[in-house]
Amino acid sequence: MVGIFIEEKYWSIASQLVTPRCPQHEIINAKLIDYHQKMKTVQTLYNTKEIDFQQAKLMISAKSSVDSVITYIATHCKDKSAQWHRNTKCALNRLEFHNGIEKDHLTFEDINRPNLLKLRLRMKEEGRVAETYNSYLAHIKAVYNQAYQDKVTFRKLEFTRDLRLKEDKHSKYLITHTSKEIYDAIGRIRIESNHRSAKEKAIRSFEAVGFWMLKFCMRGGYGKDVTSLTGKNIDFDTAAYRKFQQSSAEGNVLTLQGNTHFLKHKRHKTGNLMYIWYNLPPMGGLIHMLRLLVANTHPKHSYISMSDLQDPSGKLLEKMEEDLLKIFTHNPRKEINKDHAIWNNLNKHLKKIGLSSFESARKTYATTARKLNIPDGIKKRLMGQTDTSIQRHYDNYNDPELVYIMQKAHLQIMNRFNMVELFDFWVQRLSVVMGKDFTEMLVLAPSNLVYTHYAQKLPEIIGVNQVEISKDKAFEASFNLPFQRDLLKNGGIIRLRP
Repeated sequence: MVGIFIEEKYWSIASQLVTPRCPQHEIINAKLIDYHQKMKTVQTLYNTKEIDFQQAKLMISAKSSVDSVITYIATHCKDKSAQWHRNTKCALNRLEFHNGIEKDHLTFEDINRPNLLKLRLRMKEEGRVAETYNSYLAHIKAVYNQAYQDKVTFRKLEFTRDLRLKEDKHSKYLITHTSKEIYDAIGRIRIESNHRSAKEKAIRSFEAVGFWMLKFCMRGGYGKDVTSLTGKNIDFDTAAYRKFQQSSAEGNVLTLQGNTHFLKHKRHKTGNLMYIWYNLPPMGGLIHMLRLLVANTHPKHSYISMSDLQDPSGKLLEKMEEDLLKIFTHNPRKEINKDHAIWNNLNKHLKKIGLSSFESARKTYATTARKLNIPDGIKKRLMGQTDTSIQRHYDNYNDPELVYIMQKAHLQIMNRFNMVELFDFWVQRLSVVMGKDFTEMLVLAPSNLVYTHYAQKLPEIIGVNQVEISKDKAFEASFNLPFQRDLLKNGGIIRLRP
């Protein structure tokens, strides 16, 4: 079981170790001492009935009580997220593939240093980036250590730092985009033939760049952040609002605490709360238009259906009141394969019109903030990142003055990137290419004017702490500042009249 053969002349019966005359006696004795300690530990656990005889044998032999890692995951990791399962199985599959192990037949004995080193070598030879391998290693380590803690495997494996690949964090090239590149990408979209697929391709391209802009407006959100958008997270009691609208009491007024300009959205990756100014142009208009496009391109996954759009006085109104912001119906945390399929497909259409990927929206937002000299603490808070510095213990980002500073910084970023002009051009181009007039959605004002106007109104907007809801004015009552009364009717657009 120890894997060592000792000649009798080197063995000490009294100490149960080898004598100093034995070659490499220090190394051998170190291993024997570890084994003796393990025997004592196992004996104690067995005598106190914390483990049974079968478990004692497994612990001594450093084997596992479950045949395969996949079986362990299926039986012991049911509480883990769908994303965790997907990432872990992907890492295990890579380990199997590069070590010639049949798919889904990896055992805990197969997770060993030589096999991990082989995985590292093969991925390096393939030209894969260090971050990808290190991510795989982290997931393999996590599931192995969890199994060791659960007493499913009894062989302790040290995941030493030398198993990792060194990451080049200094010369890494980040791809971002300028507003002109987004403008040019929109201009490239056209219907290239009379075939039906050509029209579908154009719609998907408009949809893809529209989602890129929405992610920028959401301060660099990911696909799952867009998928999980819901009006139920608007900063007031939306459940009480809906109940009030469904009641029979006419002419009554309901007062609710909160600020209906902002969305309390938890970033999907970190769980950090982001206070998103969701009705700041052009975010509302983007959501409205993307709902129309998704109803056409993803009818099985769209919150608003084509039949809803054909009956605007009935079910559409009901759905709008039920959830003001929802675009998709599926849950990105549970239906992870479906969510990946949607965003991977849209990503392909984004690349066909000359843009990098949806990840570039987040990098572009961060780069724009850097150009404006926005402090790192404010930038991290805006983007839902976790601040690991000691300063996080001292900065209260819920303080009204800091909320003001953050929202003002967001206005500066949106203005610097000319987001209103990009949205208007997107709507105009969509109208021309698809032959349908969407120009009622246009903001028809430059970014500088729009965001200067909102900067002036910002103290008043942040100061809102309650909303009065009247049944006979259901749509405009949710937004009680006079200049916002047209908001929901126009998909989030506030028309400025200088």
